[in-house]
Amino acid sequence: MQTTMGDDWEDGSTLLEFFDETKTIGDISSDEELAAAAVEIRERNRPSVMRYYYRQISTIQQLRDHVDQLKHRYRQMLQARHEADAQPTCSKLDQEKTSEQRIRLAYVNLAMVAEALRHEKQGLLNVIADHEMREKRLRRLYLTQRRRAQATDVILVQRQQQPAIKIRTVTADECHELVTSAYRDIMLFQESTKAFTSGVSVFAWHDRYQYDKEHLKFSLKKTLSHHSFAEATDRMWTLIQDGQLFAQIYPPKLVTLFHPIQTLDGNNLTYFHTVQLDSRSDFRNKCLMQCSRLSVMNGDGCLMLFYSLDPGKYVLSDEEERPKPTSLLGRKKITPIIEEMWVDMFNWCLFQRSGPDDTQCTVEFGGVMVETPVIPTNWWVVERLQTMLRFEQHVLGQPNRLLA
Repeated sequence: MQTTMGDDWEDGSTLLEFFDETKTIGDISSDEELAAAAVEIRERNRPSVMRYYYRQISTIQQLRDHVDQLKHRYRQMLQARHEADAQPTCSKLDQEKTSEQRIRLAYVNLAMVAEALRHEKQGLLNVIADHEMREKRLRRLYLTQRRRAQATDVILVQRQQQPAIKIRTVTADECHELVTSAYRDIMLFQESTKAFTSGVSVFAWHDRYQYDKEHLKFSLKKTLSHHSFAEATDRMWTLIQDGQLFAQIYPPKLVTLFHPIQTLDGNNLTYFHTVQLDSRSDFRNKCLMQCSRLSVMNGDGCLMLFYSLDPGKYVLSDEEERPKPTSLLGRKKITPIIEEMWVDMFNWCLFQRSGPDDTQCTVEFGGVMVETPVIPTNWWVVERLQTMLRFEQHVLGQPNRLLA
């Protein structure tokens, strides 16, 4: 230790020499000369300062090693004393222990217990530190995964709300031809003698069915009391023109979206319609839905048609043709793959005047049940009645407790 103190004094004198040399700086008048002299002195004394710094570090490490040796020697002495007291000699058995011996024995035991507790405490602190480190890593991993999931959800929502699809304009002649063909099929269904019914009336809705090859045609008919023909048709068409309200008629279990693409006139508009079981489903049905309204039965009826257009004929570009997004590092981002399928659909809603004073009307909702990978036919058989109850609630304003 004396040698160390001598070395420290030698290094301290070196530092004092540095301060003595700085006194000569006061004789320099120029600022540039003053700065140059200060730099020169610092460079000259840098090796001495570094030697002093590393020597102090070495001294501290030596002191730590010496403390560890003393602790080890202390534990050895406690262990030896404890073993000696645990195995007394015959002479000790004959002699009565003095109070000092009992105090010493108690101190030895207490010191050993304290040492064991110190080791246990250090082990527990290490376990806590390891646990906290793992918890921080898991928290960072969770936050990273959650941010990625949220970013993926945002991308999916944006793609659903703003589909990148372009279609060819549907002309008035094409629309008239499609509407005429659809109206002819509806009249054939209503006049068919092969149609059958279950004979059960549910909430005043009467059903009717007819098999057409592998598909099933259906209709639900009801007389609406206290609702005029003009009132019911206007409210229904107003709802159809609003994609968000139109989607509320569909079952809430489905993610149903209507994106307006084209409006030909006040009686014809085109939607890009998608149906999904939930936002994270791997399958999605899509179609170009043409909605048309026309007056029939010499003005006593109003027919609203909802039929799909041929995507191969009308779609110019689809969402799948967009370039894949890339990250800032140039790598392609991995986005969820959803299998989309173009499906056909054909539904209609016919309103007719009934009653002498135009205080009620008859509504008949029908179409063709088409099975898809997303929604089977038997599922629609159950849900179609719920759809008509939602129609009464949203269009006619009639509350229904079954839908609450």
